[in-house]
Amino acid sequence: MTILDTARSLIEDFSVAPADYPAIVDQQALPSRLHLSGKGRDNHIYLRGKLAGDVAITFGDVSGCRVFLGDNLQGSLTIALRNNNATVFIGCDCDFNDLTLRSRQPDDMIAIGNSVAVTGPGTWVSGLRGGDARPGIVMGDCCVVARDVILRNTDGHPVFDRASRRQINQPAGDIVVEPHAWLGERAAILKNVRVGAFGVVALGSVVTRDVPRYSVASGVPATCSTRADRFWAWDDSPEGLARAEYFLERFPPE
Repeated sequence: MTILDTARSLIEDFSVAPADYPAIVDQQALPSRLHLSGKGRDNHIYLRGKLAGDVAITFGDVSGCRVFLGDNLQGSLTIALRNNNATVFIGCDCDFNDLTLRSRQPDDMIAIGNSVAVTGPGTWVSGLRGGDARPGIVMGDCCVVARDVILRNTDGHPVFDRASRRQINQPAGDIVVEPHAWLGERAAILKNVRVGAFGVVALGSVVTRDVPRYSVASGVPATCSTRADRFWAWDDSPEGLARAEYFLERFPPE
């Protein structure tokens, strides 16, 4: 499955087709809450609706990058693009409290679904000295991410086999977070990890392996406990329960 297939399976109405977006941003007529910087060229921003929050995009000296912004994006988001032909997709009705996305590799893909809430500052880094690998980041619909959560789909520095000089810490896959997952404060999600729907990552945990659906991951490194007979909801309101019920039907226990 390609990363585009993964995004389509976890994000409703996912599209990176320009024809599906009513507005293409011209740098001469920016919306008041969209701020661009850098020396990039032949990069494009597509809007699905209004911006209710502030978005800052730095293209650097790159080309061929595309940013797709969904309707009613609230809060504050910073996107820094440092290599060519990267794609960033943000769904509708997201609320970010000072989220920073750093795309560092060519042909990158970062996709965030609809109704994702990030409650405090956080940094997600895609592609940093990953060798030939090109892992992406996909977060499905309706996830809650607490403050100071880190996502990193590559290590900060390459590690080589002494005899062959071959890099041995290249990532093997994307970071994928299925819908209706909850990432607790100061958690870290590292390379090659999939967090299943209704998964919970406890405060301060470092996740280096997959978190099955309906599991709680805790510790350094995190270990998992699965309870398919229970689920979490955003709150105890009828709306919160209805939101959870919708995803319960789509993402049953594995």
